[in-house]
Amino acid sequence: MRYRLGFSSNKDSSSVYIECSIRKPGVKHPVREIIKRFGKKKDLLAKDPAALQKIQEEVDRMNLNCEGRKLLSTPTSLESLSKDLSELLQRQTLDPSAVFCTRSAGYLILRRLYDELKLDAKFNYIATKGSFKYDLAKIAKELILLRILAPSSKRRSSIEGPERYLGMQFDNLNQIYKALDVLCANKSDIIRYWNRQINKLVPDRDTSICLYDITTYAFESTDQDALRDFGYSKDKKFNEVQVVMALATDKQGLPLDYGLYKGNQAEGATMVPFVSELKKKFNVKSFTVVADRGLNSQANIDSLVKLGDNYVLASKIRGASSDIQREVLSEQGRVPIQKVSEDGEVLDFGWYKEIQLSGPISYESPEYVFEDGDEEKEKQLEKRLNHTKTKSGKYVKSQLKRRLIVTWSEARARKDRTDRERLIKKAQELVGKPSKIKTSFKRGGRSFILLDMDLETAKINESLIAAQEQFDGIHVIETSLSAPASEVVKIYKNLWRIEDSFRHLKSTFEARPVYLRLPDHVRGHFLICFLALCVHRYLEYKLRANNTPATTDGIIRGLNRATISLINPTSGIEFYGTAGFDSTVQNIMNLVGLTPPNTYEEPSALRKKMRLYTSVRDLFSSTTTSLEN
Repeated sequence: MRYRLGFSSNKDSSSVYIECSIRKPGVKHPVREIIKRFGKKKDLLAKDPAALQKIQEEVDRMNLNCEGRKLLSTPTSLESLSKDLSELLQRQTLDPSAVFCTRSAGYLILRRLYDELKLDAKFNYIATKGSFKYDLAKIAKELILLRILAPSSKRRSSIEGPERYLGMQFDNLNQIYKALDVLCANKSDIIRYWNRQINKLVPDRDTSICLYDITTYAFESTDQDALRDFGYSKDKKFNEVQVVMALATDKQGLPLDYGLYKGNQAEGATMVPFVSELKKKFNVKSFTVVADRGLNSQANIDSLVKLGDNYVLASKIRGASSDIQREVLSEQGRVPIQKVSEDGEVLDFGWYKEIQLSGPISYESPEYVFEDGDEEKEKQLEKRLNHTKTKSGKYVKSQLKRRLIVTWSEARARKDRTDRERLIKKAQELVGKPSKIKTSFKRGGRSFILLDMDLETAKINESLIAAQEQFDGIHVIETSLSAPASEVVKIYKNLWRIEDSFRHLKSTFEARPVYLRLPDHVRGHFLICFLALCVHRYLEYKLRANNTPATTDGIIRGLNRATISLINPTSGIEFYGTAGFDSTVQNIMNLVGLTPPNTYEEPSALRKKMRLYTSVRDLFSSTTTSLEN
């Protein structure tokens, strides 16, 4: 269909109009239809000698728009779109304000999920209560979602975020830093609100099991302060200051809470106070605490039992007493087990046995550390535990029943042998070059080296190798639960979820290195990282529940690759091209109430599918680039 400038006759008194030819049902030939009337020719020219020229320009624009709509509805590929655009643009002078711009749609999609948690309401309440004059909800949302999509420093985020993601408009850096202070001051309330919201959205959430672990985060700095300090680094960054982070999740991997401690804090002193505070926040009487062997100590176990909690902890068999080692190595009580595939193929085999112990224990009086350093809380905890101490007060005496579940598998034995052989090889290299046996003598391959008085006497410790070989393939779990051994082992195996959370916090969400200096800014940064983990875990949960699971890398890669392109070659033609909306992104969009777009979309249709309250063009307005630039 093409529009034309029409006249009723050749006379000056003829009427002027825009017409076109259309086909009507039942009529074999085209029918003329008047689209718009302008009046008498002579009257128009009397008012404006260029009137007919202007009307013709309007006709041209209408035809261009018609071509654009036809082009939008018919292209079969990007190549055909480019060809049609080229032909279209060759027929007129290119508008100097023409715009072609591409942005990622990841933020718009993830924002829909974020809004389900209604975190904006909490942040708005905090801002109002504290007379915070900036838009705290907006700043927090953009910091959290960008931490998932493209983590970077706060400065870089404020610059590159709006340039890359459609719908993102960061505030200035000073406002971001002020927001971190406010977030830090309201950490407990925010986390309590997160748990309340997620409990509504995940009604089958089981918070009776608390997966707990500790890690460290390094700073590219050597400046110590009230929070940052040197300590044992799990990332082997011993020359940089760090902070210690404790994290707790439920058995599905949905975060419960976290704590941030000074960089030199020993991990064992954090668990009991952390769990005690967590029970108050959830108003529960007890948890089943699941943790790795680094947190297994008589002090922690005795304290958890006295507080009414259960535990499932890995146990250090090589550092256990000789009596326990003898029981573990004894063949008596072993029950054979097999791991079999769906096809009946034996994938692995092994055995398990149980050891029951009971008797008096004695350990050094523990020091408990709360995140906020509140000494009054420490006194209250000591009162609740009511430890029986020796006269000197240096040791605690107690009675403890212990249940050990010992498992052995061929696969684990092979791994243990391989790991030790690698370290022995390194030790042999060091014995050949004694000058390298200097620092960290007992770490890694150096642990297999014996020394007398000087480095030249170095030799391989064969007795240590033989002692360790006895325990290849053996793993020990200590628990207070009375459930069958298979159930206890299954509970313990959920611990991979919290280890996976730390891995994503450190690598995917780049929680470290930390480029902030002030303690409150650092604490605000880690709250943002924690909330980013919360949002992401909620998304993973929804995908699993929908039988469309996806990996973390697949989710983030898909969201970043999903792009929307503004195509505005000339006045009257505006539409959008989309790319990268793979199956994972489409599944996410369906879950959050969005409609995956077609390859080419009109503005109104795309706005409806993306559930936007403003035009798509307005989202591009702050960062679009015209051809005249």
